[in-house]
Amino acid sequence: MKYSAKFNRNFRHLKDIDEVILPFKAEGGDLAIFIPDTFNKSQRIVIKMTGEDVIMAAVPSIEKLRHDGWNIAMKISFSDYEHLYLPLGVPYFFMEYPRNLEEVYTQAECGVSDIYITESLGFCMKAIKSIKEYYNVQIRVIPNIAQCTPAARNIISPMQKFFIRPEDTEMYEGYIDVFELAGGADNTRLSVVYDIYKQQQWMGNLNDLILDFGEDAETYPNLGMSPHFAEMRFNCGKNCLLHSCNLCDELGHLAQSFSSVGIEIVKRRKVEPKTEEQKQEIMDRLRRAEDGSGSDKEIVHPE
Repeated sequence: MKYSAKFNRNFRHLKDIDEVILPFKAEGGDLAIFIPDTFNKSQRIVIKMTGEDVIMAAVPSIEKLRHDGWNIAMKISFSDYEHLYLPLGVPYFFMEYPRNLEEVYTQAECGVSDIYITESLGFCMKAIKSIKEYYNVQIRVIPNIAQCTPAARNIISPMQKFFIRPEDTEMYEGYIDVFELAGGADNTRLSVVYDIYKQQQWMGNLNDLILDFGEDAETYPNLGMSPHFAEMRFNCGKNCLLHSCNLCDELGHLAQSFSSVGIEIVKRRKVEPKTEEQKQEIMDRLRRAEDGSGSDKEIVHPE
């Protein structure tokens, strides 16, 4: 999984994150100087810009950066699509979020490099994967925003919105390529959000991590959430809208019940596979313990 964030000088992982989205204005300076001084070539730099004049002003810098081996892509408006990408041959994708499979298909047909998945599209990942593989595009999500159509914002429950918990990251590998993290109004929290998703563990309430969860929403303790939460809604097609499923809300209420009696569900820590030398050392310790020449304490597996 690759991680992305908008450019922010206060973001302490600015040179570590896989991708940075950099807004560009025609009067914003020379990208060919600013980018090499700020980032490194292992990162993908996405230049966000709108308007033909702005795009043409960026062309010389983009051409120089690509010539120097930088991984550059453009994030543009659909309205700018026709007159900007052919002369450059630069990967590009649209800032507009598709809201149904027809719009996903339309963007894919335009030859984009990436496609955002938002709202109800997050509940039909098998169909998304088919488009991803057929068109060889990267699928992007913003995992820490609770997403639904504007009209449904005050109708459906927070648990029925599309978001991805840090613990569920692995479930989406093979389907989603880029986690674009949102900092919210207070961009200083972006570094903390990045750490949480990289560690794949959140010890607090979903309301505190997931933006737009709802001002008056009930509190949902993440440590009480079922490890099967993502699996159950991964490809459900939002059957809750047909009143044939209420699983998301039920799991949320179950998490509340667990928390009220002190039950926590903690993601098991990943253990790196042991080398043959490590395995042999364990066997040697076991033999020494069995023949009395060693201690039981020696059997503890090395980290």
